[in-house]
Amino acid sequence: MRDGTIVFAAQYQDPPEKNRLPHSTIIYSKDHGKTWHTGTGAFDDTTESQVVEIEPGVLMLNCRYNRKSARVVMTTKDLGKTWMKHATSERALIEPRACMASLIHVDQELKSLTKNTSRLDNKSWLLFSNPDSLNGRNHITIKASPDNGETWPKQFRLLLDEHGSAGYSCMSMIDEDTVGILYEGSQSHMTFQRIPLSDILGADLGQQQTQRESRQSEFSMPIVFSDQMVLQANARLPVWGTASPGRKVSVTLEPFPNSALNLVNSVDLPASPFKTE
Repeated sequence: MRDGTIVFAAQYQDPPEKNRLPHSTIIYSKDHGKTWHTGTGAFDDTTESQVVEIEPGVLMLNCRYNRKSARVVMTTKDLGKTWMKHATSERALIEPRACMASLIHVDQELKSLTKNTSRLDNKSWLLFSNPDSLNGRNHITIKASPDNGETWPKQFRLLLDEHGSAGYSCMSMIDEDTVGILYEGSQSHMTFQRIPLSDILGADLGQQQTQRESRQSEFSMPIVFSDQMVLQANARLPVWGTASPGRKVSVTLEPFPNSALNLVNSVDLPASPFKTE
C-alpha cells in the first residue's frame, strides 16, 4: 500500500460444523512482515481473490464467486475489519461459473517499477484478465477500467485466446509500455505474452505516448532488484532501461550486509534502449 503496509489476498474456511464455507479476505503486515493480521470474511462462498489499493487506504477485493457466473467485488477502508459491496459486484465482470482471475493497478505497479510518476495522468487504470465467457473457460481477455473499476468500457478489451483452456491467468507490468501475462491457454498449458499497453488502451494512450517520446533524452531504469530477493548463483542478472544514444551508463549493485555481491559495469550506448551484460 502507499503507506508501506504489505497486503495479500487470502481465503479461509469455516469449521466442519459450518460446512467449511469459504470466504475471501486479506492478510496484512504493517511492520515489514514481522507480524501478520487477518481481515474478516468479505463475502460468503468466495475464493481466489485479487486485491488492489484504489485510493489511499482503500482496498478493493475482486473475488471468484462459487454460486454465480459473476465476480464479487468488495471494498474496505479499515484493512478488512469491515467490508462494503462495490456497485459493480456481481454485475460488471462475468466468469464461467467460477474461475480464477487477475487484477492489477497499472499506476501503482509502474511506480514500484521505476519510482517515476505514472504517464497515465489522472486516470486510475485497472487491468483485469479472465475467461470472458458464461459458457466455459474460453475467450481469455484483458479488460481495462479507467476509473478504478467503476466501469469496464468495451473499447478497452483485448482477446488473447478464444478457445477452451483451464483459464487461470496472472498479470504484471513489465515496464511502462508493456503488460506481462502468464495464462493457461489452448495452445499450451502455460502461455506467457508481452502485451503493449497501447493494444489494450488504444488511442487513449496517444497523448501520453507523444509526451514520452519528447523525453527520450532522459535516462530511466526500473528497479530490478530489491531487499529480500534471492539471486541464483552464477546466473546472469538482467538489467534494462532507456537512455539517449551515445550516453554512458554505469550500473552498480550495492551489496547488502553479509553479502559478497558487488558489481560495477559501464557501457557506451550505441543506441537506445541500452543493454549490458
